[in-house]
Amino acid sequence: MKKTIWDWYAPFYRQSMLPDKKAYQWMYDRISHVVKDKTVLEIATGPGLIAKHIAFATKSITATDYSADMIKEAQKDIYPENLTFEIADATCLPYATSPLMSLSLQMHCTSWSTRTKPYKR
Repeated sequence: MKKTIWDWYAPFYRQSMLPDKKAYQWMYDRISHVVKDKTVLEIATGPGLIAKHIAFATKSITATDYSADMIKEAQKDIYPENLTFEIADATCLPYATSPLMSLSLQMHCTSWSTRTKPYKR
């Protein structure tokens, strides 16, 4: 797979999220209730911060990203056993459709003035 801008940005991305700590905590709290005891697929996990913070509430969670370097960053820290990280293209996911699957599509923005709810199947 060819390196993308996200591969180059991967080592710094987590740091860029820190100023929005309050907004991310707001998301973690709300998403945790939505995914409680569900099998979750997160698309565009980046460094995995959301996945790591909500994994405790899920039955299991697979966090994916197109960027191999983002997945490497996500795997650096300790994370729960029910969380797996995988490289995947959001336009061509290798997962079977299941009524038990909940999809969490994260849109990372520089401004949190508009909050979006996670898409739930």
